[in-house]
Amino acid sequence: MLVGLAWNEASAGDPARAELALAAAAALGTAPDPEAAAELEIARLIVAMRLSRFAECEAIASRAGTTIDHVRRPDLAYVVWTMTACALACSGELDAALRCADRGIVATCGIPVVTVPCLAARAHLLSRMGRHQEATATAVELIVTAERLDSTALLAVARYDAGLVALAAGRACDAVDLIGRALDDGAVVSRPAARLALAEARAATGDPTEATAELRRAALEPVSQADQPWTLVPQMTRVQALIARAQGDHATARRRFGEAAEGWRRRADHNRAAGEEYMAALVDLGRPPVVGLVDPAWELRRVLAESTGPTGADAGREGICPVSP
Repeated sequence: MLVGLAWNEASAGDPARAELALAAAAALGTAPDPEAAAELEIARLIVAMRLSRFAECEAIASRAGTTIDHVRRPDLAYVVWTMTACALACSGELDAALRCADRGIVATCGIPVVTVPCLAARAHLLSRMGRHQEATATAVELIVTAERLDSTALLAVARYDAGLVALAAGRACDAVDLIGRALDDGAVVSRPAARLALAEARAATGDPTEATAELRRAALEPVSQADQPWTLVPQMTRVQALIARAQGDHATARRRFGEAAEGWRRRADHNRAAGEEYMAALVDLGRPPVVGLVDPAWELRRVLAESTGPTGADAGREGICPVSP
């Protein structure tokens, strides 16, 4: 009961009360059964994430994972390893995040419904690390695994993830197809982010007219906390720059790139509640943000690289999914 209370408070209530419930559970002094012990560690993991204490997450996950391996609970393994991979990505620890995603894939082997988000995490992390060939291979495996489930909803999200991987790798035509199909099938992802990614992909294919139309659709999408509203203006300005460049209007492109860069500079010291944003993505979209939360410093580096390059293809295009945005 105390563990359940801690889960609820950590996810959507008061994390301080969650910590009190965990302390009360520990004070009982009786050794919990293995499944209860694993759930206790997961509750601690959720509290650490909610409070943005991402550096603690891998140690907690390791304790939980050891117990889960004994009780053979791939559903709990999925929760532990994908959440920890995302938490580590939030703090920029991509190598550690990839280790966790890989452990999740091993622990959920043979259970496609929980293997799919682990594969998505691996694909996005490899993509962010610039390992595009491996990311593409993982995205293919992701789609094949999702197709086995006979679920339009899960396949739509998998296509969105694969589309972001394609966009980051410079395969814009594939990205247009995959992200477009995901949106048509109602993928439960950040809709503004998905439309911005589709607009970017259309601009990269040399279709600025459709890219502009998609940008307008992005501006009309409803926004929740899971969409990180404070990030949308500089993201849209960057896409406007890419569209202007696709139209051959280099003066406008330079101006828009500069505006986007300045937007990210202003947000470098943004007073973010990263843990709150993380949990909003989990609650609103059904999964944690696979490549971490929007990082203004990373976005600034990308914009600056794109503003000086001929196409921006080497700047590392990457969307944020909570997953799977």
